[in-house]
Amino acid sequence: MPYTTINNIATTNIEYNSSNIGTTDLYQDEPTFVVLLGFSQFKRINSSFIFYTYFTPTRNVIHSKAVSFPDIISYNTNSVILKEASLNTNNTNDAMVKESVTNCTLKSLIGEKNYQYFCEIQEDTEDINQIKIIPDFNFVEQKNITVIGISPFSKMFMNNLQLLANDNTDIFFNSTVYVLDNSNIDAYNKMLFNISGTMNEPLPELLNKNLSIMINLLSDNRLQTEVNCIIKNITGLNYEFYCKANETLEADMQSAISFFEKNKILIINFIHTNSIIKTESAPISLKAKKLFFKFFNKKSGLSPAVIAALIIVLLVVSFLTLFLVIYFKRRQKKKNKHAFDMSSTIYKLKFSN
Repeated sequence: MPYTTINNIATTNIEYNSSNIGTTDLYQDEPTFVVLLGFSQFKRINSSFIFYTYFTPTRNVIHSKAVSFPDIISYNTNSVILKEASLNTNNTNDAMVKESVTNCTLKSLIGEKNYQYFCEIQEDTEDINQIKIIPDFNFVEQKNITVIGISPFSKMFMNNLQLLANDNTDIFFNSTVYVLDNSNIDAYNKMLFNISGTMNEPLPELLNKNLSIMINLLSDNRLQTEVNCIIKNITGLNYEFYCKANETLEADMQSAISFFEKNKILIINFIHTNSIIKTESAPISLKAKKLFFKFFNKKSGLSPAVIAALIIVLLVVSFLTLFLVIYFKRRQKKKNKHAFDMSSTIYKLKFSN
């Protein structure tokens, strides 16, 4: 893949805003859980690759100013570095792939949940075929951090980070991250299920809004897909999402992500409950039917009496239609019989002559 060398981007003197970062001893001895949100702004400069990596904590805070993780770089077969390595090792296959380490520095804290790290890979940048991120994250100054989830957006680029070179946008920068925590899934039938949980403050305005949520698929063919959800119930910090899948699927809802409105991101987090959802063919349950009529009443604004009247009218029309069909069939049958009797009489008259 061709790259455009960018010479006007400084890689030094990148500082985080210390006023936004918590003290280093805060929650230092307590377990911290984080979700990998994604990557952005991948660029090549001289002999390095630079990009941003974003994390959000679901429990406690991140105070480590440095993160590192392994990466694997694959070079094209006509690469200069590949040819030189081949002469030294006499093994072309070994020379095609090179392992290294990505080093990141905390740049800024956006809101309370969006941690932006500036990352750099110092390796030969010519004739790169693929850059793969290995999700073994080492928070240098905070050993009690556990990465409990990787968003579907992250998985889109983890095996091909260089694809971000074609995208100059940064959907995470200046975005507020909301976490639906302690989530639960309740499936109704083949396509319908709901997600409930508690939202972190400040609360987003989501009542009656439609969201497209990206989820991780448990499939060898595809990594992710999207489901459509509507928020129909909010009680204090408790939110309930009613969702519909567009296909039969098996997916892990942990760290599902939604980009809504402008600069707002939602992450769904599970702690002690099952996060796997599987949609399959099944008759619509009584619970699903009640849910449907509940939505119907809310959306249309029709009272139960009006709905009952409509049902009675439909029944009357159906019975009337059935009656007319039977009536005209019988009438046609009598008409045909009469015509047959007449033709028989005429035939007998002619025969007698």
